Amino acid sequence: MKNRVFNTGETPEDLKRIYNYDGSTLRKAQLRMIEMLSFLDNICKENNITYFLAFGTLLGAKRHGGFIPWDDDMDVFISSSELKRLRKIINNGDYQFVIQDNKIDKGFVRYYNVLRDLNSEYIKDEFVHNQRKYRGVQIDLFPYDYGVMESGKKLIGMTMGFNEKFLLGKYPFLCSLFFKIVRNFIIPLFRFFSKFRGKKYISLGYEGVSLGYTYLAEDIFPLGKIEFEGLTVPVPNKIEKILVVDYGKNYDFLPDIDDRNQHRVLDIKFYK
Repeated sequence: MKNRVFNTGETPEDLKRIYNYDGSTLRKAQLRMIEMLSFLDNICKENNITYFLAFGTLLGAKRHGGFIPWDDDMDVFISSSELKRLRKIINNGDYQFVIQDNKIDKGFVRYYNVLRDLNSEYIKDEFVHNQRKYRGVQIDLFPYDYGVMESGKKLIGMTMGFNEKFLLGKYPFLCSLFFKIVRNFIIPLFRFFSKFRGKKYISLGYEGVSLGYTYLAEDIFPLGKIEFEGLTVPVPNKIEKILVVDYGKNYDFLPDIDDRNQHRVLDIKFYK
């Protein structure tokens, strides 16, 4: 991979020099996330919990052997039921990481969860981000499910957008009540009906809210393995098919410079 020349004419060395050179703030954040991924992997192995790389992290593993050079977070898939168990294990333990959800952070009204580092902080000029108690370097924990209905995800996504735009930081009681109604009643209702739709397809779950991201279950399981920044971690068994769904047939091409998204992070601070 070191000798590769991408479609833009850039090499891995060029990208590293521009984005995540050794000692850069971004590279420090990526190294912290590697620690977090190693921690997550060990916890999941010890407790027989299944997870696998997703989205940009999966793309980075395939195309770069690790992080997309400009990426400042990580994504993994985990089943909805096992996420509950993982959250209990980590949040009841004595670790430098926490799984962020609305129970421990009332300013976090997303339906998926996030593994946060307690010794760092993303600095963003973003209202929603700055309402949260935990703002450290992160791994997004996206639930997956079988038989997910796109209409359900669309509705749930609209509720999240409404809550963040109109209630968060302004009407705490209504914000919390609205979140609990969706999280404890509407999402379980859609999940109940999904049980009758079979197990041929796996999708980003209702908590993920984004439309699309539906895959053949046989393209994911049984899981394979890949090297990611020196770690051997689980991935779907047919990576190429998954990436075509996520990014199109040209997933292996680098995007234009203006399209290299860094999630609007202004800076990253480290406290340990």
